[in-house]
Amino acid sequence: MSAWEKLHYENNYFAIAKGEVSDSSVVFISGKNPSVDAGTVPETIWNVGGVYPWSVWNGGSKTLYIASTSSSDTYQVVLNGLDNNYNQISEIVTLNGTTHVPSVNTYYRLNSAVYLDGSAANIGTIEIHVDSSVGTVVARIDAGQGNTSMSIYTVPAGYTAYSVYGDFSCNKGENAQLNARWRFFGTSFITVYATEIYQQFIVASPPVPGAIPEKTDIDNQVALVANNASRVYSNQQLILVKNNALHN
Repeated sequence: MSAWEKLHYENNYFAIAKGEVSDSSVVFISGKNPSVDAGTVPETIWNVGGVYPWSVWNGGSKTLYIASTSSSDTYQVVLNGLDNNYNQISEIVTLNGTTHVPSVNTYYRLNSAVYLDGSAANIGTIEIHVDSSVGTVVARIDAGQGNTSMSIYTVPAGYTAYSVYGDFSCNKGENAQLNARWRFFGTSFITVYATEIYQQFIVASPPVPGAIPEKTDIDNQVALVANNASRVYSNQQLILVKNNALHN
């Protein structure tokens, strides 16, 4: 049985999850915004708050600076991002507590970062800055969480992403509007999906997954219709497929 026959037989993309489809992989995007202001001004669903600062990546070749608020955090952080040609790059940076450590690679996008310690999660809050130790924050790992929390992603060169699952939730007593925003290469952001909810959790699992081309930026945003200090959460699952496998 071929890999794709296994995929069809096992259903629910189980063959991809087991690594039996070599040209495909799973990407999880998970974000929270702990305090969304009232009104219709959108904010990205990420734990730094406000709108994600996409413009800081302009020009590319950005060195990242990583530090924790705790001197006890001296283990490693894995950075997963893209270079100036949108190719995937990754590296491991060893933290030095509250002293900022620069990345070796230079980046055009940062998709995620994970704290590595076999015995414990990060004690302090780990922040990742662009250009310098006081540059704009592009990612944060909250204390004890071990992973960035941001509902943003950029599709690498040579791949197409398929959105197969998404969910969104807000606090009791709150109205919130979700805007799934995509920016195709060379264009500006557009809203491809929008919905409004009231104190609930919703799931989107489309029967025909949306295809997201290479080099597309994804920014899942929220606008809180009423009240303040609402927490919102968003999770998304993508299947990443190599373009040269799409017509085989």
